[in-house]
Amino acid sequence: MLKEDQLKNIVRWLFIALVINIVWKITGKKLLQSLILRIFYFLFVSDDPHGIKWWQHYPYLERIVWKMVDMLGV
Repeated sequence: MLKEDQLKNIVRWLFIALVINIVWKITGKKLLQSLILRIFYFLFVSDDPHGIKWWQHYPYLERIVWKMVDMLGV
């Protein structure tokens, strides 16, 4: 049989896990959306006045990026 102290400890850890799970469900989706937007901006939005993305200066990297885009079916 479990002692009272052990039960309190188990309940405390379960409560902490529940709080972490709730916080993750609330903020995790926002963090993931923010990360996806940052990656998209980094890859496809350019500061170059001619509209050339930074990765288009490297032919091998450009092939990889376009292959990934084709795999997405975009």
